Amino acid sequence: MTIEMETTMSHELSDGRNEESAIAAAARARLRARKILVHSTQIAILVLGLGIWEIGSRTGLIDPFFFGSPFGIVLRLADWFVNGTAYGSFWDQVWITLEESLLGFVFGVASGVITGVSVNGTRGTARFAPKLSGRDAMDLVKVGDQWLVND
Repeated sequence: MTIEMETTMSHELSDGRNEESAIAAAARARLRARKILVHSTQIAILVLGLGIWEIGSRTGLIDPFFFGSPFGIVLRLADWFVNGTAYGSFWDQVWITLEESLLGFVFGVASGVITGVSVNGTRGTARFAPKLSGRDAMDLVKVGDQWLVND
């Protein structure tokens, strides 16, 4: 190969790479513009919804007993953060709620496992298994009727 051919080939390769990088850059720019448009639209919908809610609660179109104004909610939360609630610190209340939720989940899972194993593991209670299984879930009235009719 001559030096001229090598130079021409390397120049063509670099032009192809430049074209690919230009296409990739244009695609990234379109994606960035799309993300900005989507996020701007989401923020506009949020602001519009909160604005309509606030106006509705101030004019009386929305009952403030059931739906307080967004500004009033922000003021109440700020007061709770600074001064605490009637029952103590705001963060203590959040911690107690999370703790109770976790304990309820643990006890629910444990009682469900114990009930499932006891119903499925013994012969005496095996006749109740179809009535208690999730596959045959139905109203409690129907379950009671089945127990009375089938026993």
